[in-house]
Amino acid sequence: MKKLKKSLMFGISVVAMLSMASCGITAKDDLIISYDYTNSNGTTETKQINAQSYYERYLEKNKKDHAKAYYDTINEIAVRVSFQKGVGSNGEDGVLSSYLGTVNSEADKAIVVLKNKADEEGKSWHDYLYTLGYDNDSLTDEQNEKLLWNDKQLESMKEKVKNEFQDRYQTWNTSTDATQQKYNTVWGDDGYITQNLPFAIRHILVKCGDSTDNFTSSSITSDQAKKLSRVINKLTNTDNVNSTFGSIAHDETDDTGSAGQNGLYAMGSSLSFVNEFKLGIYAYEAIFNKNLSNSYNEFMTSMQTKYGTYVGFGLPENDKNVIENLGIGYVPFEAVDLLDTYSDLEKKDSKEVNDGKTSYFPRNIIFNKYFNQHNLCFITNQSISKADPTNTNFVNSDTGVGIYSDLDSKGDYKNGGTYSKVSANNHFRKVPGITNDADDVKILCDQNNNPILMSLNATSSGGIHLMSIDRGFFDGYVKDKAPSEFEVSTTDANGNTYTVNQREYYSPVLPISSDGYHTVNNVSVPYYNVGTTAGETDSTLAPSYLDAKTNVVTPKRTFVNNDVKMNVAGYETYKSSTIKTELETNSYASKLTDINTYDWLKTNVNLSIYNKDGKDSVAATAQNLVNMYEVNLRNTLNQTNNKTLSDAWDAYSTTLQKQNLAREYGLIPETCALNFGDTVTKGPNGIGLYAKGGICYYSSSIDQ
Repeated sequence: MKKLKKSLMFGISVVAMLSMASCGITAKDDLIISYDYTNSNGTTETKQINAQSYYERYLEKNKKDHAKAYYDTINEIAVRVSFQKGVGSNGEDGVLSSYLGTVNSEADKAIVVLKNKADEEGKSWHDYLYTLGYDNDSLTDEQNEKLLWNDKQLESMKEKVKNEFQDRYQTWNTSTDATQQKYNTVWGDDGYITQNLPFAIRHILVKCGDSTDNFTSSSITSDQAKKLSRVINKLTNTDNVNSTFGSIAHDETDDTGSAGQNGLYAMGSSLSFVNEFKLGIYAYEAIFNKNLSNSYNEFMTSMQTKYGTYVGFGLPENDKNVIENLGIGYVPFEAVDLLDTYSDLEKKDSKEVNDGKTSYFPRNIIFNKYFNQHNLCFITNQSISKADPTNTNFVNSDTGVGIYSDLDSKGDYKNGGTYSKVSANNHFRKVPGITNDADDVKILCDQNNNPILMSLNATSSGGIHLMSIDRGFFDGYVKDKAPSEFEVSTTDANGNTYTVNQREYYSPVLPISSDGYHTVNNVSVPYYNVGTTAGETDSTLAPSYLDAKTNVVTPKRTFVNNDVKMNVAGYETYKSSTIKTELETNSYASKLTDINTYDWLKTNVNLSIYNKDGKDSVAATAQNLVNMYEVNLRNTLNQTNNKTLSDAWDAYSTTLQKQNLAREYGLIPETCALNFGDTVTKGPNGIGLYAKGGICYYSSSIDQ
């Protein structure tokens, strides 16, 4: 049987009944916690609680972790005190005092439920308490039941604390709460926006290629080649009315997780995505797009100044240098068409070529050279280079035959000129910060002129990722402004431009509509960004709110859902990817919220460890341990998040380095695809391309 101190039972009971003992503490080693209390005559005094029993109970769970025991003790008392009257720093009632009757009632009901279970199982209440762990043989059944009741009450209290904090700090309202910048779970200093730098990403996955990193001889099926070509061709003809990136994602993507929301994902630094997807996007924002990378660097500098350390994209300098030096891949659109053209070509005049080795199928040669790339790529309006490959002076050790590749003198794979089959008005654009104005190279963009990013990852569910950044964190960046004050401008299909701040842009509320638009003053306006008048009350409209700073009614803003036609079922599915759910389910976000929740409670009741005349060594030690523990909780969260990101960057850059080493000599020249099975046309070595000794003749022992 347990030998639990009676003081624990009575201590908890006293706190639970909200009649805390005040003075008269004499035990030298007792842990004393104080808080302000305003009595019925309006006099404010400091009350003191003997919390030693609390501390001993928590320490029993882990005898080596004194800091956590002190921390848990203070948090429990903070919870209980917050349900009292007159305990605020200025005599206010505890923030949850109105719920006292509710939590007591819920504890009563919990006991009734357990007693009914005891009856159902044919056990006495005494025996059932024993099975629940309330088996102190020095206490009566009533006293053990009281301990159980107190625990059930605490469970209910903690749930109310969680809900209250969420209600107060998931929306932004500085007019009623001046602590929003400190505690707001979305836009505060520790909030989801600042800590995770969220993006709204459109994504299409086309499953193809091997499930492992085969950098030079991966194989795709005929159907995969046709689908990849079909999807990219569709993307060149979106009109934002009948066809959009989102509608193509809905119809074509192999990613079941985003198909129902038209390819839309909320992505942040603490969320799990494959490296080529997530880090490819981060590389675009932080390295390759100079317009945005400047904003990123400015923001990171300001955050490091403010917080000392900051995770951001977690991009280590050495990995940044590797990725920057390797650069971006450019995929000529002609290669997209050739995938379809060559999709079924596996024999020459009904005869196998090179013993039917699949790596020599034209579709695989084209795929490996242009699409089998883990680094960030763009699709360009170019043709492929049809020049004969040059001898790289790499010789097969078995045959003595020189190996040829499509490398140019700089070690790059040269693309050809402008591809005439793709018209200039089909979403090929020069992208500021990426393309060189002196070049004629244009990049495939979506219907909103966002560049379409492409990369491949090799897993059992991997393939080609086609990505469009619907909204990036730094699109609205303004130097020296808080994230909640960033301004984001967007233009709808009718050319109407709206400006909203980050708070509204990342609102965890999504409107449901039949067609995505409604009319305001004879202008078609997206439901997700309604007009700025206060009189719009249609239930399908996104709700508005009054900005306390500007006194202007501003519309709610969601993750750019401008081409999704939502029904209720679709809305419920979509919500799983919004910030609202991430705040509830993401481990990093929820732990950070827990830390801030108890900091808020303790501040609200002015709770502290009592240090009599500054000489009480026990209290001083406890306070120091608690302070250290709180700092360590935050640091550990950041370090864990940073290490996860850092490890991912290391793995990503290592993959890219291996890829480039393998591709340097391992790729079959594309002239072998263009002249499949041709033994007559002579290569640069004077031998027929597919004749024995020719540069396309199969050899199984190429040393690297």
